[in-house]
Amino acid sequence: MKKKTSKETKSKKLQLKSRTSLLIILIAVGLLLIVVAVKKIQQYDYATSVTPLRELVLRSSADTKRDALVDPKTGDVYFPEAKLFVPYNTNLGRLTYSYDPAMQNTPKLTVSNQAVFARAAIPLYNAKNSDELFKAVPKLQACQRGVKLTYEKIDPAFGEGDLKRTVQLSNGKTLYMYVEPACPELAEVLDVLQAIKPY
Repeated sequence: MKKKTSKETKSKKLQLKSRTSLLIILIAVGLLLIVVAVKKIQQYDYATSVTPLRELVLRSSADTKRDALVDPKTGDVYFPEAKLFVPYNTNLGRLTYSYDPAMQNTPKLTVSNQAVFARAAIPLYNAKNSDELFKAVPKLQACQRGVKLTYEKIDPAFGEGDLKRTVQLSNGKTLYMYVEPACPELAEVLDVLQAIKPY
């Protein structure tokens, strides 16, 4: 009987150890599932809170400009309302613009580039919360507003940016080009606009 009892005791100890091991494994798997579920919920919260907001900001910014017209034969880029064009240049990229016919009695043309806008949008795509998203918005807006071109100097108090270039046009007018410091990438657009001409 003693032998049976010791065998039974060993068997019970073995069963207890295997049950304990199984219980530990189940607890570990359960904790792992909880961690995974929490991470998924956090990802879902991120996606549902930032993504729609980001898309609204990007669409509203993109809608402030339209694509400049390109002559299919020459590649020249036209801004018809302003009666100005930029001769073909391999660095042109896809220019976008807006035109305000009566800013302080002088027309204002603003020109940007889709590549500049796309680079300025990257931080919005990388934003993990609304605070990061909104920190990136001023630069995005400055890059989208682009280079401002007017026929009169603008008082710096109006906050239209820094005067970077002046171009004497063949029609006798002088074109003043302003760029906001928040978007240094606009330097490439400014270089392209150096060749702007009236038509």
